[in-house]
Amino acid sequence: MKSGGQSGSRFGLKGSEDLGNGMKVGFVLENGFEADAGTMAQGNRLFGRESQVNLSGSFGEISFGRVGQLTSGNG
Repeated sequence: MKSGGQSGSRFGLKGSEDLGNGMKVGFVLENGFEADAGTMAQGNRLFGRESQVNLSGSFGEISFGRVGQLTSGNG
C-alpha cells in the first residue's frame, strides 16, 4: 500500500449558512493524511490542504484563507 498517488487521501468539512437577502457565508476545512501510516500530511498542519471562509451574494463570491490552486476544482 502506498499513500498519495495522484490526489492523496483527504478528510474534510464543508458548510454554509444563508444570511438572507441573497447572501451566504460558508467554510471549507480539508486535511490530508497518509493512509498507509495514519499520519497527517502537508507538513503536519491541521487542515493543511484547504481552510477558507467565503461570502457570496449577487456580487459573486469572495474567499479568505488557504484556497485551492487555480488549476484545481477549488481554485
